[in-house]
Amino acid sequence: MADRKFGRVVAIEQVRHDTRLLHLELEKPATIDFVGGQYVIVHTKAEIEPGKVAKGTFTIISSEAQPGQMTLAIKQIDSGPCTTWLNNSVNVGDRLGYSGPWGAKNYDHAVGEVDALFLATDTGINTTIGFLNSKNAAACLSRARVLWLLPARDYFLDIDYVRNSLPENVRSRFRVELISDISTPPRVDQALKLVEEELTNLQPRFALLSGDGDVLGPVQQLLTDRGFGSAVTMEPYFNKPDKKDDSKKNFVRASQPELAPQPLRKQPQE
Repeated sequence: MADRKFGRVVAIEQVRHDTRLLHLELEKPATIDFVGGQYVIVHTKAEIEPGKVAKGTFTIISSEAQPGQMTLAIKQIDSGPCTTWLNNSVNVGDRLGYSGPWGAKNYDHAVGEVDALFLATDTGINTTIGFLNSKNAAACLSRARVLWLLPARDYFLDIDYVRNSLPENVRSRFRVELISDISTPPRVDQALKLVEEELTNLQPRFALLSGDGDVLGPVQQLLTDRGFGSAVTMEPYFNKPDKKDDSKKNFVRASQPELAPQPLRKQPQE
């Protein structure tokens, strides 16, 4: 079991009735090393069965340049015990336990000066914010495009807040589009059409996809069919293809760049 760490809630911003930002000052340890895009597992005090409490995964959206602080965006997910407790029971001054950060293998490499596509659905925009503000994304910012798909403009974080959270030189290429609600039939086709539009403006040599696995799987296939699929990182937060439909667990699946074919060696003549 991972060692428990702790942070103190020093400020809370109530973004919407079901969404808040928790700002933590880290205490034990006083700092952590993390890469933009990584997440932590928060241990709540919401008991789901005797001796077992609810836990949830949340991406760190604050800057990796401030290792003594952590900001988490919490959206109420149905009646889930973890997000319910974090939205309704946590106050300034409370101490939160967590483990992590996790997910380093997707974010600990630098993206070069290449066309890059950042697609997020719903709460997956957290990963986009985190990674784009990391040192490993710096080289691609002038050629990056960000597409955020969500079912309503007031679904999660305020759009202006997200735009201002992105590096300044990528904000003019930040696009928000509405698509059908989660698990409704038109959603995937709508997303694919919007990604097709983005592909008229760039030829991505890197892509980070985060959010709804039902959407991201077909998008990954589209990029592969177009010849861009060898450097796609995909991080669905729900609707994981190989889990049951109600899975909410965070997982990471990263495809590796294809190796260039090696020239055949000439066999020595007998």
